[in-house]
Amino acid sequence: MAFRANVAAEEAAGDQGERHDQLVQIVERLEDKKDYLEESLATLRTEVSRREQQAAWGRGLSRTYGQELEQMRMAAGLVALEGPGIEVTLADNPQPPELGQDPNNYIIHDYDMRILVNALWAGGAEAVSVNGQRIVQGTAVRCVGTTILVNNTRIGSPFTIVAIGDPVRLKNVLSLDEDARLLLEQYSKLFGLQATVNARDESLVPAYAGSLTPRVLQPLADEALTVAGPGKEAP
Repeated sequence: MAFRANVAAEEAAGDQGERHDQLVQIVERLEDKKDYLEESLATLRTEVSRREQQAAWGRGLSRTYGQELEQMRMAAGLVALEGPGIEVTLADNPQPPELGQDPNNYIIHDYDMRILVNALWAGGAEAVSVNGQRIVQGTAVRCVGTTILVNNTRIGSPFTIVAIGDPVRLKNVLSLDEDARLLLEQYSKLFGLQATVNARDESLVPAYAGSLTPRVLQPLADEALTVAGPGKEAP
């Protein structure tokens, strides 16, 4: 009985030792797996952080590009603008000139429009339009017969110039600019031209509707430079 008891005890001890070893191995494997998962989680968190930074940078870059594009569109006149400003109205003399008088003195010309538009730009106007035509960098204002072409669009009397900016400053600049002052205060009275300047709390300047594609420029022939003659500019 003592022999059998010793054998049973040894067998039990052997079973417990083997089970202990198995448990140790299981724990070691679990610890190794935990370490691996922790390393993987750290790697994933680093990758997530990197991608978040890239996404934030991309959103910021996209937002920056969008803001710059909008500013460029505004500078090019492709966006309608609204705000305080002034409205200048010019019109031909409704009465025919007296016999012997030059009829050209009694109508508004393209250079009259250019005088006022240039004065308004110099006075800090943010946007300018003439009879609904947005004035942009490539805009030409010129006479064709008794009408004026603005952006290749015919407009006739009366002419309404809308400028967005500080109304007080814009009105002052028209008084300080010598050519603009002569047109609005003297020539208008002398030749019966209709001219008014009014401040506006809300003015609307529409977007430019024409093409911005430039045409190919070509140099003038040598003989074309002498057409105007001495002391005059070539056309």
